[in-house]
Amino acid sequence: MISSVLKELTEAAAELRLVSIARRDLQELTGFPLAVGSRLVLVRHVNAEMLLPDGYAIVRVQDVTAVRASEWDHAVQRALAAESLLPDPAGTPAVRLDDWASALADLYARGEPVSLECEDDEGGYAMGMLTTVGEDRTGIRHVAADGTWEDEDWTFYHASITIVTIGRRYVELFSRVAGDLP
Repeated sequence: MISSVLKELTEAAAELRLVSIARRDLQELTGFPLAVGSRLVLVRHVNAEMLLPDGYAIVRVQDVTAVRASEWDHAVQRALAAESLLPDPAGTPAVRLDDWASALADLYARGEPVSLECEDDEGGYAMGMLTTVGEDRTGIRHVAADGTWEDEDWTFYHASITIVTIGRRYVELFSRVAGDLP
């Protein structure tokens, strides 16, 4: 199963094709796969409701159950092309996709806001700035709902993380509202 999913993701990345990525019991993702590793895939996320690119998502290959392009996906890709909004592969963030430790270390080095989510765990979501990255866990200073930084870091175990995003408008806006990291 994983080998066929890897093949489909790799083909979509090579063709710069918009696809819907079904994930086991997790939220479906619409976007352009840009880089495919053995364990993780980097996707240029597309907000299908707004018909706009909205950051990047990194998801686990093991969670992907299907990669498909519907007529709607084809129409959205044509609309994005007409608006010159197709992703530029040259602008793809350089992120190692071997495992969460290496991917998160690369994102930490970039110094930009991220969101981490453990979709299997209720409440397993944080957005803000990475503060530490270890072999099996990562620290993040979370931006609270009132737009301020939490007092302490939150810890996420890599084995539980299902999706990491960067460059999403929501995350960037709230991180700017919070101001400089204390």
